[in-house]
Amino acid sequence: MNHNPIICAIDTTDHDHALHVVRQVAPYVGAIKLGLEFFVAHGARGVQAFEACNIPIFLDLKFHDIPNTVAKAIHATAGLNVFMITVHCAGGIAMLEAAREAAHHRAQQHGTPYIVGVTVLTSMDQQDIHRLGIADSVEDHVQRLALMAQQAGLD
Repeated sequence: MNHNPIICAIDTTDHDHALHVVRQVAPYVGAIKLGLEFFVAHGARGVQAFEACNIPIFLDLKFHDIPNTVAKAIHATAGLNVFMITVHCAGGIAMLEAAREAAHHRAQQHGTPYIVGVTVLTSMDQQDIHRLGIADSVEDHVQRLALMAQQAGLD
């Protein structure tokens, strides 16, 4: 990725519109972010269509499943020549470690993507956290999950 810290979110399912936007913003941003809605609509081929734009791709898919399943998903998506992939920290340390290991294993072919952890969704507030049975404050919960991600070796 170049040194431009700006990442443009492409939050649409419209492939042609997304490609048009990326072509317009590519000279001004450091990367693009493709989220779950785009990936579900277009899959790997949709991601590969952006390679011609010569801009780093961040896949914000927030994987959260059993460690083996997440490892396989990371292995598959890391093969798409993306520079960053998200996982949910709430999946636990074994899942986070499996994600990191899968990314490093796949790196032999495409380079190692950053694996970054999502602690708490921005749409969640204190009441939502309590409904999940978590007595801590949002801030404390975020810190605990972030520490676990760090211990697992995430980026």
